[in-house]
Amino acid sequence: MRLENHLAEHPHLQRTIQDIRAWKNVGLVLASGCALSLLFASLNSVADDDIQQELEKAVTPQVEIDTFQGPTLLEPIVPDYPRKQLEAGEEAWVELNFMVDTEGKPYEIVAVDSIGHDSFRNAAIRAVRKWTYQPALYRGNPIDAGTRTKVVFNIENQPRGASDWFVRVQNALRKAVSESDKKKADEYLDALEKSRTLTLYEDAFFNFAKYEYMSKWGTEDQQLKALDRAIAHESGGKYLPADVYVFALGKQLPLLLKVRDYQRAFITNSILTKQDIGDDTRSNLERIKVALDELRDNQKQYDLVASTNEYGSWSIWLFKDEFWLENVDGRVVELKLRCDRNMRIIRYEPDVKYTLEKHVGACFLEVLGDAETTFRLFQS
Repeated sequence: MRLENHLAEHPHLQRTIQDIRAWKNVGLVLASGCALSLLFASLNSVADDDIQQELEKAVTPQVEIDTFQGPTLLEPIVPDYPRKQLEAGEEAWVELNFMVDTEGKPYEIVAVDSIGHDSFRNAAIRAVRKWTYQPALYRGNPIDAGTRTKVVFNIENQPRGASDWFVRVQNALRKAVSESDKKKADEYLDALEKSRTLTLYEDAFFNFAKYEYMSKWGTEDQQLKALDRAIAHESGGKYLPADVYVFALGKQLPLLLKVRDYQRAFITNSILTKQDIGDDTRSNLERIKVALDELRDNQKQYDLVASTNEYGSWSIWLFKDEFWLENVDGRVVELKLRCDRNMRIIRYEPDVKYTLEKHVGACFLEVLGDAETTFRLFQS
């Protein structure tokens, strides 16, 4: 399956890149009054180590005297497997972001994504609280630092494939979507949603089918969420076949660019260059990198619309050094910044602009407040 067959097309606004026959022209709005036309195929979600390395390359200045070594895990504690889910044969994973203090103990642990029952999230957080790290070092001194990990719950000796029932219902869902039969698609999607006793492999295929459903009847955020979970934050096709995995990644980047999640777009573009791709594709990826580098380094601002979830939380990797919130509809209480080299908890104040210090490295912003609070996040 060739990646070039899965490109998306968008209108452009300013500078264009032309005469590349293997790609379609697409446009990416990068700032209020500022746009950049790009050609791209796409890729999303990488392994924890790759994410950290790319974030360091993308955001942290490489200065010889400014040496930094991130936290190193010394003593992991295996999480308790939720009993009911174990008996039912349900598997899961939980993606966590947290800080490690100067004694090597994790704190401020947040689950940024997960599959399966909520009990898996709770079990993962309880386990990570007990982990021990070698603290991060900045200029040779221990410091508080941000890190992330993925906790996987899988049952030993459980078959790695899918049940006959799952294959039958999932295929019926995909067929109904392809035929634009929403009534039948809703029926099959509901059956799979209610099952929720899926293996890691079944969940990846389920979310890929769910992406196809959402691409026809859902929102861009729903499409991104389904693709995140189909890809499962893996740097290779661990659960999906290689061609389906690349196809899913190829659908992710245009969505990331459209919703202006540029740090993730930068990372996934970088990861794609490591894949087995053609020269034309590699050339286009370099053009994207140059364009994103230019946006990150200039002073032009851009904004995106966001909304807190049912837990009153929303998060993103920041792309630029200055940020602020406007048009808050609801209540924002505080902002949490988990950075490579420090953490800040900020009581939210309207009309205040926040500037990151250069030495803190990459920063993960969490906005906390009432559930379903909408706002605009500006970066400059």
